[in-house]
Amino acid sequence: MLLIGDIIGLFWNHLFSLFAYAVVYQFGEIFNPLYVILSPLMNLVWIVSFWSLSLTVLTSSRKEKQRLKIDI
Repeated sequence: MLLIGDIIGLFWNHLFSLFAYAVVYQFGEIFNPLYVILSPLMNLVWIVSFWSLSLTVLTSSRKEKQRLKIDI
């Protein structure tokens, strides 16, 4: 799960930086302060959601393993 998160993170950061370069090319340097503010917020959104999903999957798999041990 962590490896998948790292791969998604690399892809997301590359895609977001390409988007930022394109916007700066179109609108000029005025976008740079907006990028400085938006970049950490956008990273926070996907990281928190991915980690919450990962923890949910890991927790439910542990509970399933414990349930199987009890049933046997």
